[in-house]
This record gives sequence, C-alpha cells and structure tokens, in this order.
Amino acid sequence: MSTVKQIQVTLPKDLAERLAFVRKFKHRLPDLPQILEQAIQSVVVSSEGKLNIQPDTWKSAKSCPVCAHGTLLKRVNSRKPDAPAFYGCSRFPECRHTEPLVETDKRTVK
Repeated sequence: MSTVKQIQVTLPKDLAERLAFVRKFKHRLPDLPQILEQAIQSVVVSSEGKLNIQPDTWKSAKSCPVCAHGTLLKRVNSRKPDAPAFYGCSRFPECRHTEPLVETDKRTVK
C-alpha cells in the first residue's frame, strides 16, 4: 500500500470547480482517483523533462537555507568548464546562494 500525502495546488477557479464537479461522480467511475493520479503523474514527468530535472532528484534535494523557496541543484559554470561543480539555488538569479559540491555527499542531485 502506498503512502498518501496531501499537497495544496493553486488552480484557476474554473478548473478547480470543474475538478470538484468531476470528483462528485467518482461513484460512477470507481477508478477515477487512479485516472487522476496517472494524469498528474504524466504532468510531473513532462515538467521534469522540460526543466531538465532527473526523476529521482526529489528524493535527495535540499531546500535553499537562504530563501527557503528554492532547491539546491547541482550546477556547473558554463563560462568556466574547468571550474568545479557546485550546488546552487533553483531560484537564481533572485537567490544567489551556493554551496560547494562535496564528492562524498550522499545527495545525488543532478
């Protein structure tokens, strides 16, 4: 049995109301929760691809300690290819926090 975790997502009002309306018919379509889950899974996978995020990054990603809204991701300096990789906030350039990449680090952020 998988663990269920609730999240809050802001949707446009009309979409939220349509989704709530469809959910009222779940008695007529018993596998509706599974259909919705598959649709959301598809959107997440597609978004990861567009954002160039590895699928398992979420398991080890660390929140930015400075802005608390970003996530530290492995980065490379595109201007200096020989420079060492580092962790940088996903909200760059709004947040410029970085941390050195430690090779023995347990995180596998890519």
